[in-house]
Amino acid sequence: MQNLRTSDYTAQRIIIIITRELGELIAQMSEVESFYLAVKDLARNRLSHHLIETDVLQDHLNILSYSIKFHNPKARLVYPYVHYYYTQGSVASAMMKYQDEST
Repeated sequence: MQNLRTSDYTAQRIIIIITRELGELIAQMSEVESFYLAVKDLARNRLSHHLIETDVLQDHLNILSYSIKFHNPKARLVYPYVHYYYTQGSVASAMMKYQDEST
């Protein structure tokens, strides 16, 4: 009877350990998939939301836009919203417009 209880306890411990390890493995696989998708987007010359979160990018675009206007009131950021950078823009393609001419 004692062996049966010990066996049940051991099986429960093993199940707990396996479940914990599987959870960690799934999290790691998710990170690898995000990295793969980011590299894939970059290979197509697109910025990936897997590299920089949408809110963070928008905050930085707002800061960049303000900085451009502060230093030259006639200049502005042509694409001040994140959608362009994730879907149409090339990586590192922030553009300014100065007196209606793109630079």
